[in-house]
Amino acid sequence: MKRLVHIVFVVLFVALSAFAENTTRGKLISGTSNRKIKTIDDTMVVAGENAVKFDAKSVSFSGFKKRASDTKESFYVTNNSAQHISQIQLLMRYTDVNGGIIAERTVLVPCDVLPGQTQRVSVKSFDSEKCYHYRYGSKPRLQSTPFDVAVRLLRYDIAVKK
Repeated sequence: MKRLVHIVFVVLFVALSAFAENTTRGKLISGTSNRKIKTIDDTMVVAGENAVKFDAKSVSFSGFKKRASDTKESFYVTNNSAQHISQIQLLMRYTDVNGGIIAERTVLVPCDVLPGQTQRVSVKSFDSEKCYHYRYGSKPRLQSTPFDVAVRLLRYDIAVKK
């Protein structure tokens, strides 16, 4: 019986630890920068025939992380709106230190961010060759080219409770 209690305690601790790593309230992972990620455009966005206007400032981004050896990029999504956000779509633009465009892509990022909260999310890296590192991140151990990133919020989905 005592062993069963210990097992339940360990399982509960691991589950709570996993949840705590997924959501944060201002804490950053080591090796990340707390810099705000540049936005490409902060204008009002309207999409589709039955469009709803939304303010692109409803969601902000910070703490971008991508080392040369990483296959994923991670960053923090902060929900500045009064709605529960379940997914975002971003235009991500990667530039060299002189501002020349290296790559540009659109990504759909699943998330679960309550109003006023922040969550760390990860996406597959644009850098499949592993030859770039984020210029404001930790110092690279491998020879790599620094890059900067800017994002444009294209859309965010609101979770609807029934």
